[in-house]
Amino acid sequence: MKTYENSDQKGNPGNVLALFVQEIARHNAELNAHIQTPLRKDVSYLGPKSQNELIDIIGNKCIQERLINEIKAANFDSISAEVTTANQHVLSVCMRYLNGEKKIREVFLDFLNLGRITSKHIGENLIKCYCESGIDLSSCRGQCYDGAPNMQYV
Repeated sequence: MKTYENSDQKGNPGNVLALFVQEIARHNAELNAHIQTPLRKDVSYLGPKSQNELIDIIGNKCIQERLINEIKAANFDSISAEVTTANQHVLSVCMRYLNGEKKIREVFLDFLNLGRITSKHIGENLIKCYCESGIDLSSCRGQCYDGAPNMQYV
């Protein structure tokens, strides 16, 4: 997602504002009035920090919560994890499951920052991901690891 550094909100508001805030403002007179003429010129709540908070709220509270509830409703699931070690050790976690319509779904669940990429550390973080999301670990029927060759013996 694109953020912006300048103070000209109308010139280049960035993708997040164009998609979310400005669309909402079209349907909300009070927000629209605030965007057009804020009471304080130095405070707009439309900067990069606010954009990141908005993305976090939408991602964690709306989308991820819905996906987790759908995964919990499935009887079985499998986990797919990929380690990226380019600049830092990051583990992307995807889940594969059969949804209520009996269709296979594969969805991205989370990024996990890893201190180390040992099999023990990766395994502990995946178990923690299951526990924190409330998904029953005993429903896991399969595992797939890409970019994590040290997981082959787990």
